[in-house]
Amino acid sequence: MQTTAVEVHHFNTVQQIPTPVRSIIVPGGWVSLDATIRSQPLRFVSVHLDPGPSTDIQLAQAKELVEKTAGATALPIVFGGDFNAPR
Repeated sequence: MQTTAVEVHHFNTVQQIPTPVRSIIVPGGWVSLDATIRSQPLRFVSVHLDPGPSTDIQLAQAKELVEKTAGATALPIVFGGDFNAPR
């Protein structure tokens, strides 16, 4: 297996946890790489969407993830990760 185009990306939408002193920003993002497996080039994307009291941040991060990855390559994309989806 050969890998190329290893990248790290940060979400614009992040979770902020209020404290008496100041808000704590929880950074999040995804990593991606291109790999050729059995002569098939693919882009792999690994992500961990932020958990939270509501799905607003997760939905915004998922939208950003799709917008920024789907338009960035002509390769088929394989997504994997913890999407923190409600049941």
